[in-house]
Amino acid sequence: MSCDAQACGEHFVMCDRCGLAWPAAKAKPECAPLTFARMVEAIADWLDNRVSQQWRIDLAGLIADTPRLDWLLLTKRIENYGDLAPWFDAPDNVWLGVTAEDQYHFERRWDVLQSIPARVRFISYEPALGPLSLCDRSVTPDWIICGGESGPGARPMDPQWASDLRNECAGRGIAFFMKQMTGKAPIPADLMVRQFPR
Repeated sequence: MSCDAQACGEHFVMCDRCGLAWPAAKAKPECAPLTFARMVEAIADWLDNRVSQQWRIDLAGLIADTPRLDWLLLTKRIENYGDLAPWFDAPDNVWLGVTAEDQYHFERRWDVLQSIPARVRFISYEPALGPLSLCDRSVTPDWIICGGESGPGARPMDPQWASDLRNECAGRGIAFFMKQMTGKAPIPADLMVRQFPR
């Protein structure tokens, strides 16, 4: 669904139909409409204030030029949205997401994201470093992606955190996507849930 390409100067998309990664500017029109795109995080957080505003303006132009692609824009700095986003109401083909590695970061970042108009608002609960609950919130994310940390020295995710959140999402009608376990260990059968928002 998304491209974890090497860091480079282009935005990549991965086609759900053909399974190939393409520079977004060259995405094949026959690969639409069931195509998703995501910023390559190795380049930059799109709301990092050290990133040139012209870069964000160029990104907005690329998004406008690819209306048949859905762009997943993920940030740790959602508090910068009002000052740095190249629009207020996100375009229809933009899904806005924040990372939240634990309850503290969920509360802090979701409180901002929930007030921003977007077709899809999502939480990337990865790397999961502590339990996360939606509690009794009246406004909830449309989608939650859950994953353990990978790479050398990966900090452990308790599988119960993922299981509890999966159950909470199921009870509230929220799409849940289990991306990976710590260190990319096999995902247990009961956690192999990979839903998308409708």
